[in-house]
Amino acid sequence: MSNLIPFDFNSIPVRVVTDEHGEPLFVGKDVCAALGFTNPNKAMNDHCKGVTIRYPLKTAGGHQEFRVLIESDVLRLIINCKLPAAVEFERLVFEEILPSIRRTGKYDINGASASMPDKKADALATTFCATLRLAEMVGLDGNQRILSANQATFVLTGTDVLALLNAPALVSPVQEQLVTPTDIPDWLSLRLK
Repeated sequence: MSNLIPFDFNSIPVRVVTDEHGEPLFVGKDVCAALGFTNPNKAMNDHCKGVTIRYPLKTAGGHQEFRVLIESDVLRLIINCKLPAAVEFERLVFEEILPSIRRTGKYDINGASASMPDKKADALATTFCATLRLAEMVGLDGNQRILSANQATFVLTGTDVLALLNAPALVSPVQEQLVTPTDIPDWLSLRLK
């Protein structure tokens, strides 16, 4: 399986991955949220007929496995959804997103990468700055403040800012010496001298 292809539908993030054959697989929970289903597991169990496929995705809390849906199961959810969002979501997915993925391997909005349009970047920056200030107000500082703000931003927006910036790890200002079990005899002899 390959790259993540994110897009927003009415400010709800929807993630799509492609399998080894380039076929799109939609994160079921995201599709259900976009369509307005209040119980994603029930909606998928009631309406999806395909084999259950799990796919690991990186989240702010680490890697998690999500149920992903093939196109026909996405269509089944749309058809069985009686909410107004279903018509607009169907048009977006089947007239824009899927044809774009098939042609180019990605989904572009107005020729720009769908992963971070300007409006979304501005909203994300505002949210991250606000959560940084909040973390500082409750007494967090340094990396703890940044990690807490990143987690809060992820909960609020669905975007892992540190992963987006390709900064999955933060450097500690104080580096402590790590000792492995095989180093203990040498380490002890140095400390006891």
